[in-house]
Amino acid sequence: MEDQQLIEQGTQAEMLLGNDAFTKTVNGLLDQYVSLFFSTDPLQNDEREVAYHSARAMQEIVNTLNQKVMMKNQILSAKE
Repeated sequence: MEDQQLIEQGTQAEMLLGNDAFTKTVNGLLDQYVSLFFSTDPLQNDEREVAYHSARAMQEIVNTLNQKVMMKNQILSAKE
């Protein structure tokens, strides 16, 4: 992938991470998954696994977006 594409992806990721609606949605979903996890009985493995994997997926989305922002910043710093 070319630098310009990586910069564009990083810019878009940064905008998404800065979007209040996106942040509130992600945080709301994470709260739901954590609440579900803690409201289940320890023997309810299936429900707990669904909550855990759902929360991990949300975290991975945010982590991937942050990586794109960091890559953009590294490319721009190297060009200075």
